[in-house]
Amino acid sequence: MYDSGLLLLIIVVGILWFWLDNARAKELATTQGSRICRQHNLQFLEETAVLRATSLRRTPGGLRLQREFAFEYTEEGMTRHRGSIILIGTRVHHFELEGTHWLEAEAEKETNPIDPTGSNVVPFKPREPS
Repeated sequence: MYDSGLLLLIIVVGILWFWLDNARAKELATTQGSRICRQHNLQFLEETAVLRATSLRRTPGGLRLQREFAFEYTEEGMTRHRGSIILIGTRVHHFELEGTHWLEAEAEKETNPIDPTGSNVVPFKPREPS
């Protein structure tokens, strides 16, 4: 009798934990999506992120839940673009914006006077013989 009740309690607590953890992750993804849009001068639409996928991911700290959230944004108010955020645990692992924003990142690399590839390695000039 007690074994089945304890098992049921463990299952209910596990489901409750998973539901609350997903709600917290959704809030975090929504906050981060809004922040990313502000940084790129975009309008975050619907003020929410939607869970697309959940999986387990092995990290140096052990197994973590990886969640992928989708959101929509607009540049000028007429067309919608999709963005995504991948969270591992409660940390943002990766984000992506659809459209021309990747081209802007490439343009920044091209304007780097030190190295057009965007590397942080500074090349040394060879010495002139004396």
